[in-house]
Amino acid sequence: MALVTKLRALYKLPFAVATSGIAATNFVDGMTAHSLLKIPIPFLPDANLRIPLLIQLATAIRFASCIIWDELPNTDNLNVLAADRSLRQMLHAD
Repeated sequence: MALVTKLRALYKLPFAVATSGIAATNFVDGMTAHSLLKIPIPFLPDANLRIPLLIQLATAIRFASCIIWDELPNTDNLNVLAADRSLRQMLHAD
């Protein structure tokens, strides 16, 4: 939480997410990774995240200074790979 506070004090835009809802409550404005990144439930191995490229959420994620993902080791590896793949596509979309 100190990292998020420090980044906000420097006028950066960090997103704090967690794998579980309980852990997300440890952050100010925290949310689950499934909520922010639109990870589908149930998750299919080749799925991409459902973040349309031109909505406000996608724009905010593009301007984010970082995404802090609490409990990442507890997350299914396929979710992490899909997040990585989708975020890379989003950052390179014009």
